[in-house]
This record gives sequence, C-alpha cells and structure tokens, in this order.
Amino acid sequence: AINLTDRSERPSFHCIPNIYKYTDTLPETLIVDFANRTVGGGCFNRGFVQEEQIVAQSNDFTIRLHKHRQRLLWNQGISYQGVYMDAWWSRNAAEKKTALRLTDIQAQRSNPLTILAVDAPSMHAAYWPDDLQMLAAKILIIYAVAEQLHSPKIFSGLLGGGAYRNNRPLVLLLHLLLQPRSSTRPMLFHHPVFWSFSDFSKHALETNIVSRADTMMKALRDQNVMTLGQALSVIISWRLALSEHDMDLI
Repeated sequence: AINLTDRSERPSFHCIPNIYKYTDTLPETLIVDFANRTVGGGCFNRGFVQEEQIVAQSNDFTIRLHKHRQRLLWNQGISYQGVYMDAWWSRNAAEKKTALRLTDIQAQRSNPLTILAVDAPSMHAAYWPDDLQMLAAKILIIYAVAEQLHSPKIFSGLLGGGAYRNNRPLVLLLHLLLQPRSSTRPMLFHHPVFWSFSDFSKHALETNIVSRADTMMKALRDQNVMTLGQALSVIISWRLALSEHDMDLI
C-alpha cells in the first residue's frame, strides 16, 4: 500500500531547495548519498557532484572508501555508521564543482552521522518498468534503513536528477508515496537546481519540482490507485519526460 496523503498535510515532510547542511544535525541522522553503483563515484579521479562532495567533506568517509569501495546491485544500498563530517561549503560554492576554492571551504564538525549510499537508474531515452521498479526499490531501502537504525531524521533528495537524467518531480513523488503513513520521522527532501537549461529561472524550476509532484499525486488519487504496483503502471502510462534540457519541468 502507498501513502497518498497530500504533501501539505504531512508535518514531517519538508521540501528544501538547498544542499545538505550538517550543523546541529542530530547524531545518527541518515544522510542519503546519491551514489554511482560504485560508492563515491569519481571521488578519487574525476567529477565533483553530490556523491564526490560528500566524500570530500568527511575524512572518515574518504579513508573508508580508499580502503574498500562497494559496488551496488540494483536492489542494494549500503550504510556507513558513525561518520563525522569535517567540512562544508555553500550552495554557491557547490555549483563550482572542481573550480571550488580553498577559501570556500569551512571547517564544520558534525555529530556522528549515518551515510546511506544508493544508486539510481541512468536514463537514456524513456522510463521502462524495470527502471521505475529500481528507483522505487532504492527509496524503499531509504525508509527501511531509517526504521531499522532508528534514525532521528532523513536527508534525501533528487536521486539521479542530474547526470542520470531522472525526472525530478517523479523522484519527489516516490518519496511521498513510500513514506510510511505512521512515521513521524522528519524527511528533509533537498531539491536544489544548480543550472537552468531552459528559459526558466533556477527558482522557477525548483518550484516546478514540487508543484508537478503534487499534481501527479492528485492524478493518482483521482485514479483510485492503492498499491505501488498500480501506481507504477499509471506512471509508466504517463511517459514522463527526462530532465534533459529541463524537459521534466517545462
């Protein structure tokens, strides 16, 4: 069964158009790392998006992955507990990627956190049932791990919404559908848009992520879907655009 409660009626679900910030975050908060199938992605050779930047912000995580890096299967995630974050930089600095300057880096010691690495389907043309099932499985893993580890809070966001071209409102919709009905655990869903590849501003695109997810939720309610399988069948029939050239938001 899925959760079709309207987002506005969920006091524990928060949409945040910004990057993760760890200051004063409760110990053992679950930090979702949108990882490549190989955890950390290009952290030791190339690339500097979300997964690589999380590694760079933590000496613990860097050393752990340097010793051994897991490769995820389609239905797997992996958690690293007791990880401290040592550094942080602003959203504007994060946009610079490898042009990040030393002066952008701020010393910022966190409480011990749990990093959960999950990957996402890499989209090339259109969604197929297997792609949707994989994406749903990863989000189910997030909630299951948070429950098993008694995480006080979850940081998550746009799995595969960048280079992997996933439909960004869809990622938010699945987080909403799969949130346990009885849960009071805060879910902080981060959805910053760093670049616009259309005539829309970054702020407008961020707003559209939320509004389109709300529209899709209403459409599922109107069709009286009750289960995840039914929801995925309807979503497939929509033939959602990928995020290439911001087509998922315009």
